[in-house]
Amino acid sequence: MGFMPNFTLCFSYLQCRNREASPLAEPPLRHLGALVDRVGARHVATAGALTVAIAFAFVAAGARSLVWLIVGMVLLDLGNRASFIANQARIYALRPEARSRLNTVFMVSYFLGGAVGAALGGAGALHAAWLGLAAIGALLSLAAVAVNTLAYARSSSAVADGHA
Repeated sequence: MGFMPNFTLCFSYLQCRNREASPLAEPPLRHLGALVDRVGARHVATAGALTVAIAFAFVAAGARSLVWLIVGMVLLDLGNRASFIANQARIYALRPEARSRLNTVFMVSYFLGGAVGAALGGAGALHAAWLGLAAIGALLSLAAVAVNTLAYARSSSAVADGHA
């Protein structure tokens, strides 16, 4: 299914409007910080990355149905925000007195990662259309889950060995 340029522009506009209105329109997202406090940043970051990976399955199906594309976009937004808030909580816990410097490094890394992901996703779309884009997105999301899991395993073993 090919979308006309005007449709793509309207879809992008609606996504931007969703970002502006989200603090008012999406009550579950306002509670992500409390969820991080309750279950831990690692769990929320992992759940967010898994949600993004699942979202890309819907994005792949979005090639045939606008409904699946919209479901995919909502899940992408939710998973990305959950991971963002959880990871921000993690970096703030490192050195509370250096929050602004840590946030600067975090945001630069976040946007550089987004740029690399967009370039890779574009290459995937160029070579395999929707399925290529979705495959790259899912792989990157699952890579985030793996890194998160391995980092936790390494830090847990260091604590158990008394090296933390």
